[in-house]
Amino acid sequence: MLIFYKDNDNLIRWDGLCRPSDGAYVNDATVTFVLKDSDNVSMTSGSMPYVSGTSGRYQGVIDSSVALGSPGDVVWLEATAISGTLKGFRRIQGRIVYRKEN
Repeated sequence: MLIFYKDNDNLIRWDGLCRPSDGAYVNDATVTFVLKDSDNVSMTSGSMPYVSGTSGRYQGVIDSSVALGSPGDVVWLEATAISGTLKGFRRIQGRIVYRKEN
């Protein structure tokens, strides 16, 4: 389960994106994300650019200005990667929390 910190910028990433046929890392995909609430309503969306010099890492940011809901709320992060004719999809459950000290 992912943790999203209310009133903070939240870094999201997809590590090790690779082709299923041969396991080669994909460094040329277009990766996008949508963050949805528990009712499947979109809260925000954006892109996750490739991180140069990595093995298939893509990352984006959910800005602190996005109204994430209340602490304890369940959300869903959906990420889609497209490279040529290949498409990958991930749907991961998350929870909203306040960041504590330390």
